[in-house]
Amino acid sequence: MRIVVIDPITAAQEHLKKYAEYFTAMADAGTDVEVVGLTKGPKKVGTFHNAAYAVPEILRLVRETEARADAFMINCCSDPGLYAARESTSKAVVGPAETSMLLALQLGFNFSYIASQTKPALRVRFQAKQLGIESRLVSVVNIAISPPELAVDEARSLAELLRAVRKASDVDGAEVVILGCTAMAFFAEKVKQHVNVPVIEPAGIAFKTAEMLVKTRLHHSRGPGHFYSAASLEDITGYQ
Repeated sequence: MRIVVIDPITAAQEHLKKYAEYFTAMADAGTDVEVVGLTKGPKKVGTFHNAAYAVPEILRLVRETEARADAFMINCCSDPGLYAARESTSKAVVGPAETSMLLALQLGFNFSYIASQTKPALRVRFQAKQLGIESRLVSVVNIAISPPELAVDEARSLAELLRAVRKASDVDGAEVVILGCTAMAFFAEKVKQHVNVPVIEPAGIAFKTAEMLVKTRLHHSRGPGHFYSAASLEDITGYQ
């Protein structure tokens, strides 16, 4: 089995290698991990604008790697291009935000979402509304650190994440908390050690969901009349 992880930004090889090691460590025996990034596009995805610029390259990577992939994961909690990618391949495609929000409802009645300063609360609430679960999202708590800055001062980042998670659970009443940026993945285990509320790390959850879908031979419904109908490049100029 091979899971292709698409990182929807233009990132250095060191960045991609860090995620490859992270996912490989949690992969089941027999699962290969391939992490690919954009050659052109946004340096970060925190707005609808940047997410839109990432989508053409995401779809290109899906086409180029489809023959060797068993499933895809888009490594960003904005889930950029998620639905379009599902139309572009017969393989399963999962996004961290959608996967983690739906999982949260299996662990508690409601949930909170921890977001970086680059992702406004309204965007998170929009995602929850798309899924029809906005009434179960009790709060969005932002930390004052952008995704690229999380690794700069790890002690400060961990302290900010703990403050946000405790605010979500102790003040807002969340039964489950989502660390809503895949750059927070590397802090998840330390956060879990210091709080009692269930904490979901979306990147890992999405990756393991992709594995599960392959093993159970499930994929997204597609075809005429289905939400994820098969896409075609026939009417698109400039793509081969």
